Amino acid sequence: MKSKLEPERLLAKSYEKGKWKGSYSLVGHTADVVEAVTTLVDTLGEGLIAQFGLACDGVTLRSTARLAAYLHDWGKANDHFQILVRGKRDIMQNPQLIRHELASMLLAWEYREWLRQCPDADFMVALSGSRRSSSEARLGLSQTGS
Repeated sequence: MKSKLEPERLLAKSYEKGKWKGSYSLVGHTADVVEAVTTLVDTLGEGLIAQFGLACDGVTLRSTARLAAYLHDWGKANDHFQILVRGKRDIMQNPQLIRHELASMLLAWEYREWLRQCPDADFMVALSGSRRSSSEARLGLSQTGS
């Protein structure tokens, strides 16, 4: 049965025709990010807890980091972003009304009661951790924006 959704597949990023990878889809990209975060926390988690004096154990850090990774691109599931990554909109002429990072936070907040059911995860920390924009990362700004 053909999907009635337009577009049929949500994208996380643009791609060249003929060079499709599963990680270009929002689902594939999210799975890749969750897997990468899981690997990092499983490898470095105890050291991070000690180095930064975190008030959590490894299980909570892992669950919270995975939830943040899961939430970080929810805001890409909107028509403005989908048109942008498909090259159907000139961002100079028609900029995004809202950045996808902020949209992700707003969506997650609306589903907070459901998301708070994630075992061992700290929803508020995950929500905060999910919002870092790529421009902040390039500029080396902290999570607090300073």
